[in-house]
Amino acid sequence: MSTINVDNINEYTSGDGVTVDGVLIKDGYVGNTVEVDQYLLPSDISSDTDPITTFQRPTGTLQTYAGTGMTYTSGIFSFPKTGIWKVSIMGKINPKQTGHSGYMVIQTTDNNGSSYDSILSLRNEDEANRRSTNFGTTYLDITDISNHKVKISFDEVSDCALEGGSAEIASGVFFERLGDT
Repeated sequence: MSTINVDNINEYTSGDGVTVDGVLIKDGYVGNTVEVDQYLLPSDISSDTDPITTFQRPTGTLQTYAGTGMTYTSGIFSFPKTGIWKVSIMGKINPKQTGHSGYMVIQTTDNNGSSYDSILSLRNEDEANRRSTNFGTTYLDITDISNHKVKISFDEVSDCALEGGSAEIASGVFFERLGDT
């Protein structure tokens, strides 16, 4: 067994980083832990929708995702790698009449969709056409990328809309990997 004592390791080619035991160290990150993604709702939803299947990545100036990005198929979000994930939703909810309401909900599964649990909801009940932009965040421990998944739904309780738009994010979902599990 050999021992090497080193105070500094410099990159051979600037910008490439250094690999130690197969792990890339680059720009202050150990491994490729940068994973962020975002999706917007491109148009309004005014009826119960479970799951929402119309989210799309925004294409505005400087908007992007980093890393592999989420997989989004038939309204279900799959994670690209295990870890602790921050998942946030933003919903612009507009009751059409006073006292009417709607919910935007994050649901999770640990069995590839056989069952889901509602873990976070946003709600607005207000006067007619008094829009409210609501925001909520939760943290998930993703240990199995085949079975751990997320879906977003809208429960239009009574004459209410979840507003969307393609020019900017009025309602959306955001993912950020914070680190290893």
